[in-house]
Amino acid sequence: MTKAEVHDKLTAPRRTKRKIAVTKAQMERLRVMMLPGAIRYDKENVQTSPQDPMLVFAEKMDELTSDAKQLETLYMQQYKEVETMADTLDDAHRDVIKLGYLAEYKPTEIAIELNYSESTVYKLKREAIKLLES
Repeated sequence: MTKAEVHDKLTAPRRTKRKIAVTKAQMERLRVMMLPGAIRYDKENVQTSPQDPMLVFAEKMDELTSDAKQLETLYMQQYKEVETMADTLDDAHRDVIKLGYLAEYKPTEIAIELNYSESTVYKLKREAIKLLES
């Protein structure tokens, strides 16, 4: 595996997590847009037609819900792949990879958590990626 491929695999869960957040934000925005049209006091009967915006909103909400479920499944697969990759490493390298890519800690946070210097964290991360390349 090349360095770029290792990097892509390690960062895939974070990218997917961001896509999930965007999809859920779109769902929330759509929910807010649906609320004003849900109750119509100016009409005596409730009537739906092909032009009814509620139907369009409902279809879009179903689509976004389906997308979110697929992304969550993909996230879990990617997370497990990174865990499996990290488990092939020794303790120090594994901890740096798991905290950095799965727990999304910053290098300074990893250094505090593992009681290393920040430069040691960067060194361990570089070494771990080299080990994963082979």
